[in-house]
Amino acid sequence: MRLLLSLSLLSLIPFSGNAAEESPKPVSFYQDIRPIFQANCVGCHQPSKNNGDYVMTDFQRLLAGGEDAIAIVPGKPDESHLIEEITPDADGDAEMPKKNDPLHA
Repeated sequence: MRLLLSLSLLSLIPFSGNAAEESPKPVSFYQDIRPIFQANCVGCHQPSKNNGDYVMTDFQRLLAGGEDAIAIVPGKPDESHLIEEITPDADGDAEMPKKNDPLHA
């Protein structure tokens, strides 16, 4: 899932490539990413709870982030705080989702 999320972040900005190369299937936020967020994140990050001052039910607020940092920098997963939060550390633990297993690619 982390890989899919990273790919979706990259798909938010246009980029050019060799037309002869086969391009990967475009990632759809609503079809591919939103269901992951609904299953793992929006229980806590919604307007009625707003944990971490971060709402993930609205696309603009999803990009903006919460109290810590800008959540998503389109095309730059290494600068996106959300990726940092869901990426397991050396021990296999991730900050998010809280009280659940880390997301998997």
